[in-house]
Amino acid sequence: MKSFQTQFFLTPIIVAFLYIFQIGNIYAQWVWSDPLPLTNNSGWNHRNVDLIPAGNNNVWIAYEKYTDTLSTSIYIQEILNNGDPIEIISGETVHYSNPKFFSHYSFNQTDTSFFLFFETSENGNKDLNYIAYLNNGEILGPFPFFNTVGDEYDLDLSFYDPRLIWISDGNLMRSKYQFQNGGFVFTDPIILDSGNCLNPKISEMDIFYIKQTDSTSYIYEYSSEKAEKDIIFDQGYAVNLDKDGLGMPYLTWSAKTDNLWYLYTWNPWLGYSPQFEYNTIPYDPAICSFQIGSKSSSLMDDIYLAFPYDTAGNQEIFMNLEPGNPNFINFSSSETMNRNPRSFYGEPYGYACFYGYMIWESLQDDRWQFYYSKILMCVGGVEENESDESFIQVSPNPFSRELNISYVLDNRSKVKIEIADMYGKVISTLIDEPQNKGKQSIYWSPSQEIANGVYFIILRKDNEIFSQKIIKSD
Repeated sequence: MKSFQTQFFLTPIIVAFLYIFQIGNIYAQWVWSDPLPLTNNSGWNHRNVDLIPAGNNNVWIAYEKYTDTLSTSIYIQEILNNGDPIEIISGETVHYSNPKFFSHYSFNQTDTSFFLFFETSENGNKDLNYIAYLNNGEILGPFPFFNTVGDEYDLDLSFYDPRLIWISDGNLMRSKYQFQNGGFVFTDPIILDSGNCLNPKISEMDIFYIKQTDSTSYIYEYSSEKAEKDIIFDQGYAVNLDKDGLGMPYLTWSAKTDNLWYLYTWNPWLGYSPQFEYNTIPYDPAICSFQIGSKSSSLMDDIYLAFPYDTAGNQEIFMNLEPGNPNFINFSSSETMNRNPRSFYGEPYGYACFYGYMIWESLQDDRWQFYYSKILMCVGGVEENESDESFIQVSPNPFSRELNISYVLDNRSKVKIEIADMYGKVISTLIDEPQNKGKQSIYWSPSQEIANGVYFIILRKDNEIFSQKIIKSD
């Protein structure tokens, strides 16, 4: 990696609230691996990657392959065990594009490993299809997904989230994968917003998207809890909206304001914040969060940002190697063109650790290939990261059917308690209301659908956050 740096100065507005992931104390802290090729050249171009961990220590990627502008094919590949590329679908003069993995807890009781969605042009417009990939390697499908005579595209979903969102002729649509009439099905789609919608993203519980006219391009939030929408950004012409690939409620995008392109970040506690400006072309940024298991009474930076940036006649991926550090270095250091960085969470490591990935496209020998870097992240409770006594008391731990959670409030406080899995995904909200001073207790009885493993209690008390690791073991 080249040693020179390009430095940008973050604005005085702090951009992120301490939330979920923390680099482990046992393992190397804040260390991204050196960039390595993820795919070989073999005469093909590669683009639009997605990634999913899928049992038995497997990590799959899905991507497009193409040699010309007439057609694109969809491939998958298991990368931890150096699996060979598997062609999912291809066809002459047909574009199969934008693959997206979908998994669900119900798959644990079936022979299905995952679904893979993709766009297709085979009917002369844009449609959404999907295949089922079985544990034995068999592929079922493709199956159509609520296609119309118009265009369906821009599908987004999240790991183990039952919701799927997409655009249908400019309308924002949603379906859910849920149990009905004796089996799991995709529910009939509903329209969340009509007209001029694009670039939708699911981030934690809410849905975000751009709504564009000839002169404006604003970012909206659709609240699943309130079933209503609201503008979160209207101070410029927004493009390239992206979410944190590790599942936290962080966003990033580029927007033109006063004839300058700025890179923005957003979180639900502070709103949006401009990071730095660039006056010729918009950024195409990726965002990656970290940290869990600390108590906080202040706001602090806890994100990595990656984006293509022109330097020495090339376009390199620049990234801050430490969260909150305003030095963005030439991370790809490839002396060629690079584009489309995206963050993902990958395979678990032990009980409380996992790997985060940053993947981008790099032009090698006139062909676009994937390069990647990964970082080990570990999670833990307050008592593991601070010397003071744990604020949250739980019993029993490990638990089987029911867990008692207790804590003492010094004064009347707004309290929110959530249960998150080891990837940081919130699976249950136990309480979200003001509570009086004194000792408080609450019971959690998880459904039988909750698998054995490591989970975390996330307790917010006014402006403080506490967490506690728990283990479910039947």
